[in-house]
Amino acid sequence: MLSRDDPMLIDYICTRTLPRRGIHARPEEVLITVGSQNALFLAIDVLAQPNRLAVIEEPGYPDFAETLRRSDAPWRCVPIDNNGLDPASLPDDTRLVVVTPSHNIPTGATMPLPRRVDLLSRAVANDFLIVEDDYDFEMSYLTPPLPALKSLDREGRVIYLGSFSKSLFPGLRIGYLVASEPMIAAAREARAIMLRHPPTHLQRITAHFLALGHYDAHVVRMREEMKRRRSETIDALTGTSFCIAGTARDGGASIWLSAPEGMDSLGLAERARDRGVLIEPGAVFFEAPPLPCPFFRLGYGSIPLLQIRRGLQQLQKACDDLLNRPLFRPDTWA
Repeated sequence: MLSRDDPMLIDYICTRTLPRRGIHARPEEVLITVGSQNALFLAIDVLAQPNRLAVIEEPGYPDFAETLRRSDAPWRCVPIDNNGLDPASLPDDTRLVVVTPSHNIPTGATMPLPRRVDLLSRAVANDFLIVEDDYDFEMSYLTPPLPALKSLDREGRVIYLGSFSKSLFPGLRIGYLVASEPMIAAAREARAIMLRHPPTHLQRITAHFLALGHYDAHVVRMREEMKRRRSETIDALTGTSFCIAGTARDGGASIWLSAPEGMDSLGLAERARDRGVLIEPGAVFFEAPPLPCPFFRLGYGSIPLLQIRRGLQQLQKACDDLLNRPLFRPDTWA
């Protein structure tokens, strides 16, 4: 079958990757995708209907909103809090929930176990489905990750999205979709119209890399390095004008920050770029962003440890440029 995925990669996902999240799936319940973004598109393509209200988080991953905008489904944003999405806030007519329970994008908020159980209970009682994007569970280096929603699902309500792109490298674009066999069959047909299947040689190379144990060793090294970078970033923020507005309980690769009151992060991003520092302005993560929007995401996943403090110095100087006055003592950077 031309749309058949690499059996070695499927076997690794079923026997090694998914069990780490407490998920058990047969090969017929797994589809390889071009990253988790492609998995999201396929899931929405199969599930979206004009009479099915979809709910997403706010702030949240912009591609959730963009994908739903191109679907037949009506959709709505629901504000999150420090514990992520609150199931009690879902509209009564919800029929699909797209959620990032482990690490909300962009805040890093983690949904606690009672909320996960509550969300699944409501899915059964109110007859809706859940798309769980577990895009970077490997980035859990402070505490063990909480159980995936899919691992708690006893009714087949959760469609699970995963990816190797975050833990290996973004250009790999190897993800996977886990759902019931009929759902996977429908997604496979939709994928075949788009691209037949992800490149088989990349699938096999990835499978060999994983099977030989290189991936496990890489994840151990990555977690240690991310732990150091996170600690350095938080320490270097001391004495700056920026406040931590959100961060993942178990690690992650970015921090959600707030600039001084009245400052828009888009203007800060432009000034910071001139100084060689890139940040992600926060407005894109909202359907209705605050004006001005002080929030922004600061990533440390691709910044060498020794460059972090220097980069935050330059970011503070960009902030000072906008405010036209110094807001920190240079000796705080010693």
